[in-house]
Amino acid sequence: MSYTEFRDGYKRETTFGESIITAAADQTYLWGVMSQESKHPSPTTNILYRATGVNALEVPDTELWKGVFHLSGMYAILLQNGVVLQAAMGYSSTVDAAPLYTHTIAPSTAGALLPSFTIQHERTGTGTDWATQFLGCKISSLTLGINWEFPALHARVDWIAAEATDPNLGGTNAMLTNDPTLPATATKTHYPFNGMTRTFDGNDIGGLVSMELTIGNGLTPVFDNTWDTGTYTGRWAKSFIESPRKEYRLVMQYHPDSDDMWDELIATGNTKNIVFKWSKSANDDIEATLTDCQVTSHDIKTPNAGEQLIEEVTCEPRQVSFEVKDTIAGDAAGAYGE
Repeated sequence: MSYTEFRDGYKRETTFGESIITAAADQTYLWGVMSQESKHPSPTTNILYRATGVNALEVPDTELWKGVFHLSGMYAILLQNGVVLQAAMGYSSTVDAAPLYTHTIAPSTAGALLPSFTIQHERTGTGTDWATQFLGCKISSLTLGINWEFPALHARVDWIAAEATDPNLGGTNAMLTNDPTLPATATKTHYPFNGMTRTFDGNDIGGLVSMELTIGNGLTPVFDNTWDTGTYTGRWAKSFIESPRKEYRLVMQYHPDSDDMWDELIATGNTKNIVFKWSKSANDDIEATLTDCQVTSHDIKTPNAGEQLIEEVTCEPRQVSFEVKDTIAGDAAGAYGE
């Protein structure tokens, strides 16, 4: 027996760590076009055991047990909308002006925590149907990238989750009856953001070969000795502590046509902005504004004879925000957590 077909969908949680996918008829959503090599946040743990007895090389019966569970995973996706950006940043504000909707995405304010999600993974084939849920899923870090070998906006999503469970959807090994779908914020199903512009201090960044922007949230799990109707639950994370500051890092490889960025490296203060814009159409795009980019390193190379000069530059922005435009029918606020 084998598994040959897979379905992966999510729903935004209303309470951290509590499943929001509870009935077979529930509708789940797609993050985008997922890589077939994505890894779900299945738990790992260490084993605890008491010391062995006199002249014994094994622990006694019932004297070994599991420690706390840590759940981390990684998805590689092609973005289809800005939902994953809001999941990583925490805040969205939408201007409803049909048919064009504009979402401003930035870090959460007033102490609001990052949103959490229930993710359901299903596998079918000739083996017994197998459904798994991951609860309290939050984005630990998000890396957006594009390169000329694959010129479409893609993302690496590093997950941290609170718990994994077998879902109870009304029957043994019950599966969802609805296929996961893109929320209403996608106007062209599975079509990539492959149009790109990029500027530094208002001027085009010529010769760009690749870029990667990483948003780090610094999530740390918190464990406690908790119980649920007599069942010990303290091996699962109770909550996550978020870093007091988001960590931003931009790495670009390019063929420089001026010394503008290198000049920023040797300058003692940096107040210039970098803007990236990825588009599907005139009214369907994602624009990232990186404010006050501090250039921390810049290669100075002499290439081998006959080879092109490619140098790497690393920046740390003070602030990152996104503007996402969708041409949709209906209200997108729910998809963006508003």
